[in-house]
Amino acid sequence: LERLMNCFSASLASPRGQSPSRFASYFKVLTAILREGGVPGEDGSSVFEATLESHAENLVDVLERINDHRLEFDHNRFEMVRLLLVAADQCTSILDCLCSSTDSLLTHHITVKQSKPHLSYNKIAMPPLIRLLELCCEHSTDFLESWVQHENCMWAIQQFCLNNQRYTEIANQLMHLVALCLAAESPEVGGAECVVRQFRARLMEAVCDSINHCP
Repeated sequence: LERLMNCFSASLASPRGQSPSRFASYFKVLTAILREGGVPGEDGSSVFEATLESHAENLVDVLERINDHRLEFDHNRFEMVRLLLVAADQCTSILDCLCSSTDSLLTHHITVKQSKPHLSYNKIAMPPLIRLLELCCEHSTDFLESWVQHENCMWAIQQFCLNNQRYTEIANQLMHLVALCLAAESPEVGGAECVVRQFRARLMEAVCDSINHCP
């Protein structure tokens, strides 16, 4: 893992727009190892999980470097998000790093077009990303506030829920995330009343605008 992390960082430093070395298969293997409980040490604890946790900041940095390339069909990015999702479910430090480095998720590059390749890619790539956003919102009120105030939050709702009928599963998942965020308006739940109240108002405005523009 030490060698892989160094290799990832070096290879992903290529100029924006150029396809970096493909690490998707490596991320996929790491995800599989984590799902199977890691590599047990002499005391029975997971050596792999502990090593991964010690590289939490590096993993999040790799995701940011991948995002810098802004590729439409980036399987490096897709598999890295899947890896972080499994890791975040087991390593609190991964969530801490993701929540403190909000740009790594909130500026995630997504292209919405009606072509078959875009539809196919988004249908597999969006669910793990939304679930990771959900984990971060549950983990940190500060992250939740950053998410509901970010322009990509309302953009995603408009693109996948209000203005598009071809992403039913993604829309349902996004609505679950929206419900989680709206629940934070209650002081007993999240303590983000003011920010979430503003988000609710923007959401209602977007819904009304979408209805007004229906053919």
